[in-house]
Amino acid sequence: MSLLYYKLNNYREELYISTRFDDGSKDHHGGKTILKVEEFELKDYPDEYLISVEGNYDVVDEGYYKSESEVILMLRFKTSKQTSPTFGTEVGTSFILEKENHKIVGFHGKSSTTLHQLGSMSCPLHIDLII
Repeated sequence: MSLLYYKLNNYREELYISTRFDDGSKDHHGGKTILKVEEFELKDYPDEYLISVEGNYDVVDEGYYKSESEVILMLRFKTSKQTSPTFGTEVGTSFILEKENHKIVGFHGKSSTTLHQLGSMSCPLHIDLII
């Protein structure tokens, strides 16, 4: 799985998440760009897995229509083996997506040219089978 970020210009940063899976499929939320992106990769999958996502959001003027909306301005990912660099700017209200003894297996949310809302799907780290 890989998580991506891009900087649109010197005045505004926009975040998006694109995940790549072992079977080659992709899932993408937020804008797209031809600009260079920074990538955070789980290097030891399946032994490495996401355990939390930290972020910040704030209300900003967005796009052509100059309407105000909440957008995610910063994301940081923590795995069982490493922590990503900070993608974006740490301003506004902070949040964390994490559930004890669980791993993150997917994302859902709301996006346009950037991320507005982000949620995670998780499953237990260990499943005990009763036979």
